[in-house]
Amino acid sequence: MKNNILILGSSGFIGKNLSDYLSINNHVIDHNSKICNLFNVNDIKRYSLQFTNKLSLVICSSITRSNINNFDSMKKNVKMIKNLINSF
Repeated sequence: MKNNILILGSSGFIGKNLSDYLSINNHVIDHNSKICNLFNVNDIKRYSLQFTNKLSLVICSSITRSNINNFDSMKKNVKMIKNLINSF
């Protein structure tokens, strides 16, 4: 039986390559920000309803830092992870 793996950030370089590799022996569900907004808890909850079986979560999504405000970028990434944790 294949494992179900949800990859958040599958359109980026790391997520895309990881998805391609893991798809060989697993059922991979690719996710990008057009599918579900990780800043919106209700959006995450609606999105998560489709997953009824055991699921592994791989997080490759991030807000990339800018030279102007690295701390703000870090706070946005932490907020996305908190929203995920609070939604599942």
